[in-house]
Amino acid sequence: MPPIIPVLLLAYGLGCLSAGFYVAHWRGVDLREAGSGSTGARNAGRLLGTRAFVLTFVLDLAKGLAAVLLARLLAPGPWAAPSAMLLVVAGHVWPAQLRFRGGRGISPAVGALVALSPLLAAVVAIPLLIGWAAARNFKRGGMLAVMMSPFLAWLLQRPLGLTWQDCTGFSILALLLVGTHLQTLKTRTEGTPSSATNV
Repeated sequence: MPPIIPVLLLAYGLGCLSAGFYVAHWRGVDLREAGSGSTGARNAGRLLGTRAFVLTFVLDLAKGLAAVLLARLLAPGPWAAPSAMLLVVAGHVWPAQLRFRGGRGISPAVGALVALSPLLAAVVAIPLLIGWAAARNFKRGGMLAVMMSPFLAWLLQRPLGLTWQDCTGFSILALLLVGTHLQTLKTRTEGTPSSATNV
């Protein structure tokens, strides 16, 4: 079996460890049935307070970081790290043990981005801050950063030492994250709960 396959399975498995769900479950709350229906940090914080938000965000970020670092360590190759980045986010959004009802993927994506390219993470923070300053809305700033990240990756590929595989991974990740948020907006507009209502 090629070494990249168990590494990618591990990345998906890490993504499935939905910190918010287990933090809330310990306090007798099922995040999938409360608030936005998401197992992510924002819904956890909205329902359980700041400590739950911080704990969930840090743990979800850590699994994204770990997935990429383990991929680089255990399966060196141009596709291992960007593929692990996508799989850990996919596991967060669609965790098998929670009937594929997870979060929107931002927290593990941030961790994976920092692990894959700290310099790109710093550059992507610029449109995030600009969006937040203009709209006074962290979520909108985050989505601006997500949409800008693939363009910034391809534009700064050589200066940042990125491979074309890395840039391709960032492009697919941006589409995934935008898709989860658009689906959430659609669900809210229709006024019905859905498994796609992720954070």
